[in-house]
Amino acid sequence: MEALDSPSPLLARYRLDEIDRELCLAFKSRKLAEASRLREELAGGADIRDHRGRRAVPLGASSLRKILDTPPPSSMTRSKMN
Repeated sequence: MEALDSPSPLLARYRLDEIDRELCLAFKSRKLAEASRLREELAGGADIRDHRGRRAVPLGASSLRKILDTPPPSSMTRSKMN
């Protein structure tokens, strides 16, 4: 499992106006997969920690619901946004 240093390394390299629907959906998919994988590893006895040495905790139901309920950006072009 990759380090738990950044909440959104997938989005960190993009400017805000570059984040489109597909990228947003990829982010959601990645966060859900990370939470599932982390749950499995912790259930198997793994001791996973972040860069500060704190125990890793998978996303809870409330956080997962917020990720799923937040709509991705519309497919507006830059010309429509300006």
